[in-house]
Amino acid sequence: MKLLKEYKKLLENEYFDFQNSNQEKIIHSGWDYGNYFRHVLEGAGDIFRESTKEQYDVGYIMEKIRRIQEFLKKEIRREIHPDDTYETCYKHNGEKIDKMIYFWKKQPHDDNNDLQLASIKMNINLLKGDFNLAYVYFNMIKNMIMVNEKYYEYNRSEPEYYNITNYKWNEDGTLDVDGNVKLYFMFSNFNSIPFKFGTVNGNFDCSHGFLTSLEGVPKIVKGFFDCSRNNLTTLVGSPRIIGNTFYCYGNPELTKLKGFPRKVGNNIYAYECGAVFDENEIMKRCDVGGDIFVTGQEVFQ
Repeated sequence: MKLLKEYKKLLENEYFDFQNSNQEKIIHSGWDYGNYFRHVLEGAGDIFRESTKEQYDVGYIMEKIRRIQEFLKKEIRREIHPDDTYETCYKHNGEKIDKMIYFWKKQPHDDNNDLQLASIKMNINLLKGDFNLAYVYFNMIKNMIMVNEKYYEYNRSEPEYYNITNYKWNEDGTLDVDGNVKLYFMFSNFNSIPFKFGTVNGNFDCSHGFLTSLEGVPKIVKGFFDCSRNNLTTLVGSPRIIGNTFYCYGNPELTKLKGFPRKVGNNIYAYECGAVFDENEIMKRCDVGGDIFVTGQEVFQ
């Protein structure tokens, strides 16, 4: 047993030393532009480094997961500043990125460790700019981490289980939250809203799941509301008032506007659904404070 532990420690040192001498050295060298992307790559590399430990820190990995998730969502939405996009980063740092791809392909690892394998694949695809494939491996990593019960101190009936801490229960059984609710990075396969929410004073993100309805979402969301990339068949149950942006794109079974919010303070993204919605019909139902996007072409011009 002692020899086995010593052997594992030697392998851990081998994995660490290779990454530290190559990828990490490049990450911490001077970069021209793209420092946001560099910061994401640093976090992605940290996940692999942590995965080589016999007892890895789940909370530490979750922090890196949140960082990467935020970047991927902003990249897909084209919300990143031009100086920080992948294209700009590669234009100015292409040689460094290509070297990192080479080293990740050569990275020593445990072939029986799924977390290490997924981490390497995610890093390579981030560096290639293939964010759709990177997202696949990202979700693999997230799911592996989430099944580790050591991360949770609460059961599913408690808001803390979903990383909701600043809240209050109302007499009618609804849950008000003073802050953001982010179900998207907590559970990639959720198919229902865990509570009946009242008012959320921040953002409410229930995207990238398997929701077929919006039963339980808040009546009022003071930030943005994102229910994109689900299996919604109806918008009935949507928040009445959304203070910022409304994202409902990427729901291929969604064909009707019934249940549409009454007021949206900023833009509406409603493309890639089962029907191309009519902007005028949306404006009849909703007081819109920004622009309305009902086709992908409008968004990515």
